[in-house]
Amino acid sequence: MAKKTSAALRLLCLLVCVVTCMTDDEDNLSSTNFTWCVARDNVSTTLLQAYIKETCRRRTCDEIEPGPRGLCYVKPTCCNKKSRAMKHATYLLNWEYKKTLSCSKLLGKIVYDSPARGRCSYP
Repeated sequence: MAKKTSAALRLLCLLVCVVTCMTDDEDNLSSTNFTWCVARDNVSTTLLQAYIKETCRRRTCDEIEPGPRGLCYVKPTCCNKKSRAMKHATYLLNWEYKKTLSCSKLLGKIVYDSPARGRCSYP
């Protein structure tokens, strides 16, 4: 019971922080074609996974799921839990950034180099 309560509390905190910690990066509003919102290195895997799960409840996440549209999907292995979560969260953070012109202060940061790799292209 305590584990379920703790997990629910963490998810609630995440949602509150994501909503309240959104920022309009005024310097980048006119140049979103040359900037991207990516996951911060210091964010825990648990927090990134909670963000991914909640975001995928609100929208389709075909791009980061297995299947023909999953060009940004990273297969799980024994050793890539953190980098997988970062790549999937980055895709979603950037999608929201391009749509809303804001990048979560808690989870993301603005960068000037595209995070796109291989077949995965970012909006």
